[in-house]
Amino acid sequence: MYFFMHVVIAVIKDPVTDKFLIAKRHDNKPQGGKWEFAGGKVEHNEPPQQALIREVDEELGLQVEGMEPLIKISYQYTGRSILLDVYTVTQYSGTATGREGQEICWVTEDELSHFSFPEANKKIIQAIKLPLRCLITPEPSHSNDFLSQLELVLNKGIKLVQFRAKKLESHQYIHLAKQVINLCHHFNAQVLLNNPPHWIETADGLHLTSQQLQKISTRPEYLNNKLLSAACHNEKEVFQAKNLDTDLIFLSPVKTTQSHPEATPMGWEQFSLLVEKSHCPIYALGGLDESDIVVAKQSGAQGIAGISAWWKSE
Repeated sequence: MYFFMHVVIAVIKDPVTDKFLIAKRHDNKPQGGKWEFAGGKVEHNEPPQQALIREVDEELGLQVEGMEPLIKISYQYTGRSILLDVYTVTQYSGTATGREGQEICWVTEDELSHFSFPEANKKIIQAIKLPLRCLITPEPSHSNDFLSQLELVLNKGIKLVQFRAKKLESHQYIHLAKQVINLCHHFNAQVLLNNPPHWIETADGLHLTSQQLQKISTRPEYLNNKLLSAACHNEKEVFQAKNLDTDLIFLSPVKTTQSHPEATPMGWEQFSLLVEKSHCPIYALGGLDESDIVVAKQSGAQGIAGISAWWKSE
């Protein structure tokens, strides 16, 4: 018999201190002694948001007054499938206490990495650290103009950049990539290298095209603690990304795009179904702009990615 379990997780963030509330599992429970976010099983016919409100009250004595979707993560075990439906609690009332005798703690985003969490929680922490928007750069033409435009976008708050430059010669690519990385780091933004001829150690991660994704079987060792992302367009590629343990996915096309008008858009319904089969944060991509952020989050996305949404061509 095959079992499906729907679990809600509450990432509770203090609006004043920006700290996150975590709790320690009792030693006599599975994975006892590890830390986790509040949550529990969704009961039959219970809306997930209502389940989250109930669980937070039962575990911590807090009354949830505002929440927004963060991420959906699917896990398969022998004979069962678990969907983690994660929300960020943005408003609450009451004082947090361990109502089940558990130890609780408020920690900063950086401090989360100092605690031992169950494996499933590690992707939640990844989602906490990733921004809502990701810029994919257009093909560079003149490096000075390119860097000036990039600086304008970074000034507007972009914190994740996928640097794409497929037409440059190797020496040109390396020279410009290093400038891009330095500029982004000046604005506390991370850089993913897209299809590079050479890996640059100061980059924050590597992005695989869907073709590259299908050609490798293991996560590149040289990435160490760097990010690994992949472009996916269907269920097969989403599963391959899971096999490589990617940290994030760019799933497209959601809508019709100018760059690939021949590609059939999947729409938000299909996008949401693929999100529920994924293992990590997913950025929606393809014909999107700021007006699509709300529906993207409602569909389980980490956020949106794109070029023209933020990069204005002359």
